[in-house]
Amino acid sequence: MGALRRSASCKRILVIADSFVPTTTSTAKLVKDLVDEFGRRQIAVTVLVPSLSVERPCEVSTENGIEVVRIRIGKTKGAGKVIRGLRELSFSQRIWWRARHTLLSRSFDLIIFFSPTIFFGPLVRRLKALFGCPAYLVVRDVWTQFMLDVGELKLGLAYKYLERIERFQYSAADVIGVQSPRDLSYVNASDASARRKVEVLLNWYAAPTNSSRQTSYRQKLGLSNCVLFFFGGNFGVAQDPLNILRLAASLKREPHIRFLLVGWGSHVRELHKVIAEQELTNVILRDAIPQDEFALLLTEIDVGIVSLDRRFKINNVPGRFMAYLSAGRPVLASVNPGNDLFSILGDGKAGYCCENGHDEALREHALALASNTVLREELGRHARYLLESIFSPKRAADQVLNHFDDCGVVKSTRNSMVASSGGRRET
Repeated sequence: MGALRRSASCKRILVIADSFVPTTTSTAKLVKDLVDEFGRRQIAVTVLVPSLSVERPCEVSTENGIEVVRIRIGKTKGAGKVIRGLRELSFSQRIWWRARHTLLSRSFDLIIFFSPTIFFGPLVRRLKALFGCPAYLVVRDVWTQFMLDVGELKLGLAYKYLERIERFQYSAADVIGVQSPRDLSYVNASDASARRKVEVLLNWYAAPTNSSRQTSYRQKLGLSNCVLFFFGGNFGVAQDPLNILRLAASLKREPHIRFLLVGWGSHVRELHKVIAEQELTNVILRDAIPQDEFALLLTEIDVGIVSLDRRFKINNVPGRFMAYLSAGRPVLASVNPGNDLFSILGDGKAGYCCENGHDEALREHALALASNTVLREELGRHARYLLESIFSPKRAADQVLNHFDDCGVVKSTRNSMVASSGGRRET
């Protein structure tokens, strides 16, 4: 692995991700919470991120003490598959050429980069050589396996090519953190010849500071006298948003139950169509809103919904799940078999979880939550405790930094697991 220059006592960290605030993605929130934690430790952080909002090829700004280097790049999310693929394939090269003068004038002790995307490998390898520092890869989705699971990719040349790119990105890291124990085996199999360390790095979420702002979303939307079930975030293949509409359709005759869906994504048009065709008057669908508004909206909901495509073979604990916990709201989850949320929600008593496709069980859980205010309040208290005890940015920052000793060398190359998923449970 070779000598690596700096350590857990590093003074400058470079974070590379495909989104950052004010973008409303869960990755943007994840990155912001982690770099804020580094800032509290007096560690200088630079965030390097592709952007659609800048006019010049490279723009550097300081935002709440964080240096942000935004690289102008074409639209990827929401673009056609061919266009998105070509643009993401060129991520590393384009980011380097547009940011090279900025990067060459700086030095870093550690690189932290996020996947998705799977196309940062060449860039990270170049920067590691330039700065003589180690790199930690935060894997939030095992992308090629997921695309295969949901039928967006088929076994063939395209899959093998993208899998090779993903493996190359793994090879750029000295330590890899995956979301779940179930993901360890996939990454290890994809990277079998490597001696790098692979571990479970749970997601994290910083609860927003208390705001004195008065909100009135319910009143504006005519939802004052109902039990409000909420889903916020991306409406894409991974989330199977039609799963939520099936639940709403099964509860059409319950006048006190309403569904509010707020977000963006590839399935928005289809959702509007199904809502109209099935006359789902108990569903309101709205565009995505900024992160601060999103946090305020969550103070007015009764139940947060998590939905994941049942074809997932890997694991995923969505960012919106932590947002619900932060707001002290119970969670109703419908997910892929074996997902960690079965044990997390069961052990934390913060909500109900069932397999996607078990529609009657999901309906019964929803009715139980809707009919019992005391139950919702109790589960909500447990939800906030669960966030603070398990999913804190402090814990994540400690775990990442503790890998590098005072000589700047990765402490161990043995695979390790710092969390366990527990058994599958349906509550």
